[in-house]
Amino acid sequence: ELAFFRQIWEKSDDPFWLCECVGDDFVLTSINPAEMVVDPRIHPGMSILAYVGAHAEGAQLISGYYDCRDSGRTISFHQQIVLHGEDRLFQTMLVPVTDEKGRVTHICGTSRDMSEYLRTQRAQEEFSRQLERQVAERTEALNVANAELREANRILERLASSDSLTELDNRRCFFDKAGAEVERARRYGHTLSLQMLDIDHFKAINDRYGHVAGDRVLMALADILRANLRHNDVAARLGGEEFAILLPETSIDDALV
Repeated sequence: ELAFFRQIWEKSDDPFWLCECVGDDFVLTSINPAEMVVDPRIHPGMSILAYVGAHAEGAQLISGYYDCRDSGRTISFHQQIVLHGEDRLFQTMLVPVTDEKGRVTHICGTSRDMSEYLRTQRAQEEFSRQLERQVAERTEALNVANAELREANRILERLASSDSLTELDNRRCFFDKAGAEVERARRYGHTLSLQMLDIDHFKAINDRYGHVAGDRVLMALADILRANLRHNDVAARLGGEEFAILLPETSIDDALV
């Protein structure tokens, strides 16, 4: 049995060490070759408290030693330490060794190097961060594209529903709105007035001053309508110099005014 365990001790790729409980300290009595590869500075006779206390991550390991000694139970935990300038992850197990009276006299420790798992985990985390950044960037680009598309649709809708010269509603848009207003007035018994108007002698303006001047007259009339109509009133250019005005909630007398 001794030869069997000696081979495990000497041939294992996992570090093994044995330390003696001396007062409140733990003194290394034996280490296997794998432990010497991990940290060549360690040697028998070294104080665990002095060795571990020099490392920033040592508090967890010291606490494990005390728990193992005081409870008489095997203690297992993970250690993330910086070794030879590299982040390393070890799964450490401390096993109590007792005398015939059940007192813990020694502690046998072993560690499994989990650094590859740590590197894989960090690579996955970095990949996740990159993926989140890409998703955020593409989402932002999609939001911008959607906003541009909405604006383009709004412009197209305005162009399709408005007169290009006067920017009043065009004939199709006016009849759509008028149909809805007529149905609403009929349903609720509200008043509704419709005005038709055109520009007198408009042909003479075009003939004498040209179509550019005629266009300016049409735009000026559109500005007058916009300045004098209410928010809910609908003004449209039906074609040429013909215009229509729809006045919801308006009686004939009020429409005349």
